[in-house]
Amino acid sequence: MSARQVRRFELEREVDVSGVSGTGAVAFGAQAPDGTCVLWWDSEHDSIAIYPTMETLLAIHGHGGTTRVVYIDAADQAPPARSTVTPPDPLGPAGRAGGQVNGRKQAVARS
Repeated sequence: MSARQVRRFELEREVDVSGVSGTGAVAFGAQAPDGTCVLWWDSEHDSIAIYPTMETLLAIHGHGGTTRVVYIDAADQAPPARSTVTPPDPLGPAGRAGGQVNGRKQAVARS
């Protein structure tokens, strides 16, 4: 995995050992460059969990090999291009402190 790439994945099951999660794609996740995994369960009992490694995640949810990880993103896929966003002018649309236009104070978006 690239040092800067997050990879998406699915957990797929042929057999529902627990009787809770079902079969097919039962959870969706993302693996960070450091190996940390975030997992979102797609079931009646939605939950989100974080695991330090894929090995830890599978040790808990792999059910002895009946669950497989299917990566959506290739390991050698380039990260998406970054877009640039121009922040709003802190002086407001008229270039005046406080964002005043025609003597009226205008809302200024803050992030």
